[in-house]
Amino acid sequence: MMPTADEFSRINSLYMNTSMDKDDFCKDFKKYGNSEIIKQVSEKFARSEQEKAGLAAVQEQERKNDLAEFLIGKSRVYNDTDFRNEAVRLIGEKETVKKTVEMGLQLWDEDKDFLLKMIG
Repeated sequence: MMPTADEFSRINSLYMNTSMDKDDFCKDFKKYGNSEIIKQVSEKFARSEQEKAGLAAVQEQERKNDLAEFLIGKSRVYNDTDFRNEAVRLIGEKETVKKTVEMGLQLWDEDKDFLLKMIG
C-alpha cells in the first residue's frame, strides 16, 4: 500500500529523527505504523516541528530587523549608501524607509524617491 503525500511526510519525519537503518525502520513501521500510539506521537512531533520552524522564522526576522536598524544607523553616521543598500537587501526598501523615519533619521534622496513612488 502506498502512503499519501501527507502520510509519507509524517513517516519520513519519524524516520529522519531516528538512528535506525532505513530497512529496519521500514520493517518496524510496517509492523507498528498503524498503531494509534505511533500515529498520535508522530502527529504531536510534527506539530512540535512546525512550531519550532515558525519560532525560528520569527527569530530570524527579528535578527534581520535588528541588523537592518544597525546598518541604517551606520549609513547615516558614515554617510555611506552601502550600509543602506545592505539594509534594503535584508528587509526591503519599504521597511528600510519606514525604520529610517521611526529612528528619526534624515531621509536621503533614495528614501524620498521611494516615498514619492509610493504615493505617486
